[in-house]
Amino acid sequence: MYAALCLTVAACGGAEVSEDLAAGEIVERTQQKAWLARSFRLRLESEAEKTSADLMMDMSGNCSGKITNSDGSFEVVKLIDQVWVRPDDAFWEKQPDSSGGEVSGSAASNTAAAAALRGKYVHGPASHAFFKSVLVLCDKRQLTGSVFAEPAGRNLTSTKKGTAVVDGQPVLVVSVEPEEGDASTVYVAAEGKPYPLKVEKGGEKAETRLLSDFELTVPKKTPPEGETVPVSRLEELQKGAL
Repeated sequence: MYAALCLTVAACGGAEVSEDLAAGEIVERTQQKAWLARSFRLRLESEAEKTSADLMMDMSGNCSGKITNSDGSFEVVKLIDQVWVRPDDAFWEKQPDSSGGEVSGSAASNTAAAAALRGKYVHGPASHAFFKSVLVLCDKRQLTGSVFAEPAGRNLTSTKKGTAVVDGQPVLVVSVEPEEGDASTVYVAAEGKPYPLKVEKGGEKAETRLLSDFELTVPKKTPPEGETVPVSRLEELQKGAL
């Protein structure tokens, strides 16, 4: 009942944003809170990119969760500059020779790698080419910067679109349209800190992002040694050195 009532008043108890604020002010405040948040959970669904993700990440570079795309799915653990990735068999078998020379191999050798590494985490430095496509979704700073279609202050047109509820929490809805590119709809928490709880991006690359668990600690447990192989072993397998 309180949540329903809170949506109809100018300011909820303890809220830092309200319906009385201009759309641009709401955007500025939620952008700032997103940037300053030490961590959050991202749940992403993109039909256009055929990608989904459920990841917990922080500004220190730690990240943990699962990503699924058209190539398969994999679990990921990232602790600052070290990464552990456990792909499924489908992921291995579909990988082309496109890693910039650090990891290469035919479909046959990739299948051999899948057989040898089934159920294993591949471990190595975050700078290694094999992990680059994974780490795009583990970059809190980059993801935060793209929440509003473009970084704050770049000719954004913001329009209030009323109120709604996201995961049981009342939100203010704001449409954000850049000077060039596709518009996004941002759902800003109307209670407490004005975090962006949901972002819907339109256009050809439409996607939905749900953000939650702000300021919680990212799990830092690394895979057991018996379930881990170095990325150098992957290189050997994909080059046919079985």
